[in-house]
Amino acid sequence: MRGFACVLASLVVLSPSLAVSQQSPSPTPSGGLDLLKRVEQRYAGAKSYSLAFTQEMTQTGKYQRIWNKTVAAAMEAPGGLYRFEGQANMGGAIRISDGKTVWTYHIGENQYTAKPASAVATKTRDIFSPSESGLSIARNQRYILAHLTHSVRSASMLPEETLNFQGKSVRCFVVRIRDSDLERPDPLEQFDEEIWIDAQKQTVMRMATRRKHAAASTMPAFTQVNTTTFTKTMLDEPIPGRDFTFVPPAGAVQVAAFPNPMDGPFTMTGDIIPALQLKTADGKTVPIESFRGKPVLIDFWATWCAPCVAEMPKLAEIYKEGKDNGLILISIDQDEDAAKANTFLASHGYDWPNFHDGDAAIRKLMGDSALPRTLLVDAKGKIVYDRMGEDENRLRTQLAELGPEFHDLGPKPQQPAPCVAGK
Repeated sequence: MRGFACVLASLVVLSPSLAVSQQSPSPTPSGGLDLLKRVEQRYAGAKSYSLAFTQEMTQTGKYQRIWNKTVAAAMEAPGGLYRFEGQANMGGAIRISDGKTVWTYHIGENQYTAKPASAVATKTRDIFSPSESGLSIARNQRYILAHLTHSVRSASMLPEETLNFQGKSVRCFVVRIRDSDLERPDPLEQFDEEIWIDAQKQTVMRMATRRKHAAASTMPAFTQVNTTTFTKTMLDEPIPGRDFTFVPPAGAVQVAAFPNPMDGPFTMTGDIIPALQLKTADGKTVPIESFRGKPVLIDFWATWCAPCVAEMPKLAEIYKEGKDNGLILISIDQDEDAAKANTFLASHGYDWPNFHDGDAAIRKLMGDSALPRTLLVDAKGKIVYDRMGEDENRLRTQLAELGPEFHDLGPKPQQPAPCVAGK
């Protein structure tokens, strides 16, 4: 790929920093959870950091075997400086900010954008680009390391191990987290994770996570193993300013925006909605069939999902325009706490019914997809729209086709630009 060598050059030069200083042995911690809390505080409290790592994923099932690898690097420093880069099976990308300008470069297309830093979110995106899958992994890695004990109530210590990196032996503590250690285990999967921690530096050297996922809807059972190996970890150490400057590779073309990605492969459009049993926060059950005879707009969301929250005002506007003609809007949250979602909706003045999928029964019937996900079910129970992410015009087009009473819900005409008199 054009530009790949220069873009990921920093990943190559990062490796030598794995040299381990010779220090007196650290005592074995008494508890795995306490050790993880100390380690995550190191990442959370760092004002600057630089990471380089590889991540391998293997997914196996009765009829499939998938393997892919991601090579990534991430660094941040005060003043809005950051650099995230990654090469994965779906392409490669890099994003750099010098505090004023954010450059995003797609390696395969040899194209890049340049936008004011104030106009670009560093942590979330409402549109997922396949080329940026590795970049996304790089961007989220520090958060993962700073939240090792999220939803974890206990962890066990395994025997110490010595890992070899580039000819250096590193003494490591090993921590294990299983289903029984989680505050809220996922009903659809068995979970097992091991974390190797440098005994001297108190940083993560390797993470191996195994998930055995039960069958859900049309998705058969499968087992997924993720292994992340860190080849560089720098916390609160100086980072050269040149690492936060983007130099376009030879032949690179600047574009205003990258094309929107294609729809995901999973959709239930054309199917009859399964017999969902919707559960309210107070434990009552409402069958989806109780809405039969009217079109139902269904929003799958969570309070921690930034794109979900961002699209709610538009859903509220559509609901306001169509509810007098019979349109029903319901939302189904995937929060850990049922009360949290309802509190959020009430605080924003959203008055449609919300249901909680705490036992994952709805996910099992509808498929385990990304959020946000929006469905439109017609009066006969047929799914006529199923999409992940926001596409207001397409949704409004489908709403207008439900019948003459919903024609006014069609896409809004674009307002012409105002005329400006010449001087």
